[in-house]
Amino acid sequence: MEQDFLCQSFGAIIKSARLRKGLTQYQLADAAGVGRRFIQGVENGHHEAKISTLFHMANAMEVSPMVLIGELEHAMHTGKFPDSIVENLPAKKIGRPQKNKAVSD
Repeated sequence: MEQDFLCQSFGAIIKSARLRKGLTQYQLADAAGVGRRFIQGVENGHHEAKISTLFHMANAMEVSPMVLIGELEHAMHTGKFPDSIVENLPAKKIGRPQKNKAVSD
């Protein structure tokens, strides 16, 4: 259960950062040296990224890897996403975390 939440949280954080930067999955994948389907899998919580891939993705999105990890740590400790993450995710996404609500499986 915790591993699922970890992967889903990381995926939401990556997707939010990508959307904030205005990148497509293809653009992020190209910059990170992976395939678009891998990015899609990460964002959906189905694939885990290696630390080197995290650094490449962060560089492409012009954000510190430590910021991404900090957001993940916040989600893991509180069971909630920071509002800045929730605000960037599409409202129609099934399972979208609620603003200021605990995320459940």
